[in-house]
Order: sequence, then C-alpha cells, then structure tokens
Amino acid sequence: MEYSVLNEENEALINMHDHFGVFNAEVTEFTDIVGENGKWQVKLVLLSSICEFTSALNHLAMSFLAFPVDHWCSRPKDFNNSLDIWWSEFLPNATIKGLSQHSQCEKFVFNNTSFNTTDRITVSCNAWEYSSEFNSVANHWDVVCDKEWFISTSQSAYMIGFLFAAFLSGQISDLYGRYPAIMINVIISIIAGVAVAFSSSFLMFSVSRFFVGIGQAGMGLVLFVLLIESVGPRHRVKYIILCSLGWNVGQMLLPLMAWLLQDWYTLQLAITAPSLLFISFYWILPESPRWLLSSGKLQEALPILREAAIANEFELKDLEKKAESLCNSSSCTDKTSVTVIDLLKTPNLRKNTFCLYFIWIVIAFVYYGLSLNTNDLKGDIYWNFAFSGIMEFPAAAFCLFTMDQFGRKKPFIFSFLVGGIFCLGCIFVPKSYALVSTAFSMIGKLFIAAGFRIVYIYSAEIFPTVARNIGVGSCSTMARIGSTTAPFMKDLSKITDPSVPLVTYGILSIICAGLLILLPETKNSLMPETLEQAEMFGKADEKLELHAYSKMTITSSE
Repeated sequence: MEYSVLNEENEALINMHDHFGVFNAEVTEFTDIVGENGKWQVKLVLLSSICEFTSALNHLAMSFLAFPVDHWCSRPKDFNNSLDIWWSEFLPNATIKGLSQHSQCEKFVFNNTSFNTTDRITVSCNAWEYSSEFNSVANHWDVVCDKEWFISTSQSAYMIGFLFAAFLSGQISDLYGRYPAIMINVIISIIAGVAVAFSSSFLMFSVSRFFVGIGQAGMGLVLFVLLIESVGPRHRVKYIILCSLGWNVGQMLLPLMAWLLQDWYTLQLAITAPSLLFISFYWILPESPRWLLSSGKLQEALPILREAAIANEFELKDLEKKAESLCNSSSCTDKTSVTVIDLLKTPNLRKNTFCLYFIWIVIAFVYYGLSLNTNDLKGDIYWNFAFSGIMEFPAAAFCLFTMDQFGRKKPFIFSFLVGGIFCLGCIFVPKSYALVSTAFSMIGKLFIAAGFRIVYIYSAEIFPTVARNIGVGSCSTMARIGSTTAPFMKDLSKITDPSVPLVTYGILSIICAGLLILLPETKNSLMPETLEQAEMFGKADEKLELHAYSKMTITSSE
C-alpha cells in the first residue's frame, strides 16, 4: 500500500499520524465506521436538547420561585384605617428601582391616636404583608429585607451542586462510562425536584435545590460529552449549537410558565415534570462508542456501532475489522486511570488547562450575573426575562456562522471583547436613559452567551478522550466559582453602587479576550485521544489537522 498525497506537507502529516498511531488508510476514528452525520447523531441531539431545556428551567427558576413580591410592615391588629393610610402615614418613603414608594423593611413607631406626630422613630419590621400577585418563596418563608441574602445563598447552593456534579460525574463517566453517569443523575434530578416542591422550610428548599443542581449538571455535562464524541469534526459546531437551542426555549418559556401559574410550588412541579422524560434514557440512550473503544471494550462497542451504522445507512462491510483496528491502535490502549493531576503534569497541557479554568470562572460569573439581574432591570420582569432568552438566538446564530468560517478563537475573543465593552458602556449611560442601559446589558449578555457556547466546544476539542469528561468537568467545576458568587453581585450593588457589577463584568471579559491568545486554534482538528496527543496539540510542529489529510487521495498498488 502506498499513499499519493497532494504535497509534502500532507506527507509529513501522515508520518506524524503514524507516530501517534491514529492514522489509518481506512479509519482514523469511529465516525469513519458509522458515519459523521445521520439519524443516530440526530437522536442524540434531540435528547441533549431536552436536557438543555430542563436545565434552563431549573438553572434560572430562582428568579421566579423567589419572585420579588411587594411587601411592607404588617399593620397592628388595632389599626382601623385603610392600607393607603398605613402606607402614607406610618411607613417612611424609600427609593426602589428608581421609584419613590413606601419602605418595604421599616415603619414608624405606631401611634393610633395621631397620624402626624413630629417625633418619627423608625424601626425594622418583625412581620410583613404581601401583595397577592405571586405566591413566592420570599413571602412563603419571609426571606425579605435583612433575610433577602438567603435567596442568593439558595441560588449559590444550586451552583455548588453543579460544582460537585462536574467533578463527580466527570470521574464516574471517564471510569465507568457515559451511560451509567447519566442515569444516576436522572434519578437524582427527579427525586430532588419533587423534594423542592414539598419542602417544609427554606433550609430544606435550599438543600433540595443543591441536589437538583447535582442531577441537572451531571446529566447535562455527560450528555454534552457523549454528543461531541459522537459526531464528526465538520458537524460538531452545528450539532452543539442546535442542542443549545433547548436552553433558549427553556429560558423563554420559564417567564410564561411563571406568569400563568403565579405560585412557586406549582411552578416547581411544572419545571420538574419534563425530567420524567429522561427515564426513557434507560432504553434509548447508547454508551459512547468512542469511550468504549478508547477503553479497549471492543465487544461492548460493536452492537452500538452496528446500530449507529444501520441508522445512518452506512456500509456495514468490515465493521468489526475496522473497529478492531481502532481498538488496537495506540490511541485506544491507554486504559490507565486518568485524573485532573494528569492534566497538569506537562507544560503545554497545563498551560491550556489553567487558561481554560480562568476563562470558565469568568464566563459563568458574567453570564449568570447578567441573567439573574433581569429582575432589577427597568420594565416588566416577565418581558425582560423572555427578551433575555430571545437575545440568545442571535448568540447561537453568531456561533453557527462564525466558528466554521473563522475558527474557534477569533469568535471567542470577539464575543468577550464586545460583551465586555457593552457592560462597561452601561456605566456611561445617564440614569434618565434607563432603556438604553437595559439594551446595553442585553447586548453584553448576547455576546457572553455566545462565548458560553463556544467554550464548551472549544474545551472538549482540547482535552483528550481518556480525560475529556474530567477535563470539561473540572472546567465546569471552576465555573461554579463564578456562578456561585454571581448571585451576590446584586447584594453588592445595593451596598456600594449599581455600576460595580457591570464594571467587574466588563474588565474580566476583556482580560479573558487577551488570555485566549495563548490557546491553540481547534478548527478542523481531530480531537486528541491520549494525554500525549493533548500535550502536543497546538504546538507548531505537531497538530492533528483534519483539513490537511482530508484532501489526500489514497491509492493502492501491489
């Protein structure tokens, strides 16, 4: 067998692939056996989209579960006048969202004999009354005023659940497979979601939300890795972006569900119900063939490969021989247990890993800070939230039309730069132009949302198969540092200045844009299989470029 190539560069590339053990005249990865794009991959996209949908509902639900219901100090039992009199005479004025109204947390010392005493002493409320427009956990457990930070803590508990899931699910998935890791998290997500609705205290509510975070994060993370491992490089961006649209739909439907139900308990049951669909994963979800082959589990991989090839109407000839050749290659014989420490042992992979860690922290911090801030923006809360979700469709379109054209790095850098500039721009908008400030915030979120899509694909393409879940999982763990602190930015703005969060978001985003220059381009690259390949990935003399050998013509002679 001899290879006729278009130029010397491609010949050198063949030698490099022979060195890695992944180049083969017939197959270079398992999608060459079953097809890069077909009904089998479409099924995985649909399943992942449903997971993204439920993840958005649960991730962002706290904005409506703890809906900011208007409240005020409760009236004494012997107060015999109207509510308007109570507001105007016995509650001090306060400025809330730029509007002057009655205080929500203080009252004047009550004197039923006179409404106009000169000595007005204010005291904090010890009980509250609420408007009846929404039954929120805020008024259900009186987590308002000096206890309002409880809500931020509860949202952070959910994000800490994500942190645990990113680490534990990544380890389980890489050691025992994608399928068992997903099914464990399906069970956790359903049980914890029901427990949230039937919580008897705010502590139980928060702890249950912690476990919902574990289930939703673990399921979504491993499903994402399964999907990205199951499609060819040319279709990777398209499928991941299509999958992410499930998140957009969830973010847009959540305010509609909240507006229709007007009750946190019913809303929690409604956002948990779609998770019941995941029980069907037991019968219809496959294990990752790439993981099985890289783990040397040829016999377990063969039935899945046949199923995928049949679904994609791909040729079954010599399927077992091709799979065996992959499993016998050096890229599929690294069966040692890999941990996060292995990602930090060699200089190039260590540099890539630490850069990605910082980028994930920042992008989660900024994205969730902007997403959870919609209740504080001017205008109707429901419309603001829905519009925030609508803005992510242009973000998806931006990724879809730029990542294959310009690669991963340039759109990623652009999204951080533009997102950061618009966040900083908000502080220069006069307070009288509140809608302009809201628009700037939405545009900033649009580009940060685009970056959030890119970072998942980008990270999965840098880490090797033997540690892909650990790599992406540890990145997601780092991201929880950002998402856990993000809810408290609202509290920080109240005790400092409203511009502090936006300035912070803008500066950190621009720093990340500069940091990305240090990372490699992954467009049209075969994903590394081993730690050795991941270490060489991105270096000038060693690169697994797909486009270079895709142009080869392969001929045989005696």
